[in-house]
Amino acid sequence: MANENSLQEPQHSIQQILEAETNNFVELAKIAGLDIATDFADADLSGVDLRDADLSRANLSGADLTYADLSGANLTHADLSRADLSGANLIFAKLSGANLSGVNLGRAKLSGADLSRADLRGAKLRDADLRRANLRATDLRGTKLKGAKWSLDKLSRAKLMDTSTYLIIIVFTLCIFFTTFYYPTISLIGFFVSIFVSMLLESFRSSLIKERAKDAKNSQ
Repeated sequence: MANENSLQEPQHSIQQILEAETNNFVELAKIAGLDIATDFADADLSGVDLRDADLSRANLSGADLTYADLSGANLTHADLSRADLSGANLIFAKLSGANLSGVNLGRAKLSGADLSRADLRGAKLRDADLRRANLRATDLRGTKLKGAKWSLDKLSRAKLMDTSTYLIIIVFTLCIFFTTFYYPTISLIGFFVSIFVSMLLESFRSSLIKERAKDAKNSQ
C-alpha cells in the first residue's frame, strides 16, 4: 500500500502539470512541489521560458540556462555562479546584486539589464551585448570581454580595479593632507600633488577601459 501511494504522488503531479493552463515555468514548478529558490542548482534549464519570472534570491548555481529566455526576469541577489547562460536572453533582466562569478554569458543578450553591484568576477562575456546595461559598481575584475558590445560611459562606472589600489591612493592622499595641515608652507605643493594623484587614478581607469575596448575590437 505504501508503494502504491508513493507511485501515485508523482503521477498525480505529472497529471496536474499536463492539465495546467499555463506554460509559466515557476508556476509549473510549484505544481510539481519544487522550490525555485532551492531545487534548481545544477539543473538542466536550457531553452526554458522564464520571461518576467520572479527568481530573486534563487539558487541557480551551476545550472544550464543556455538560450533560456530570462527577459525582464527578477534575478536580484540570485546565485548564478558557474551557470551557463550562453546565448540566453537577459534583456531588461534585473540582476542587481546577483552572484555571476565564473558564469558563461557568451553571446548573451544583456541590453538594458540592471547589473548594478553584481559580481561578475571571472565571467565569460565573449560577444555578449551589454549596450545600455546598468554597470554601476559592477565587479568586472578578471572578466573576459572579447567581442562584447558595451557603452564606454557605462563601463566607466564598473569596478575594474582591486580595492587595494584604491586604498593605497586614499592613504597616500590622506598623508599629503595631514602634511599640508601641519606644514602650511608646503600646502601649495600638496595641492598640486593631490591633483596629480587624482589624475593618475583616472588615467589608470581610462587605460583599463581602453584596453578592454581594444580587445573587443581586435576580436571582431
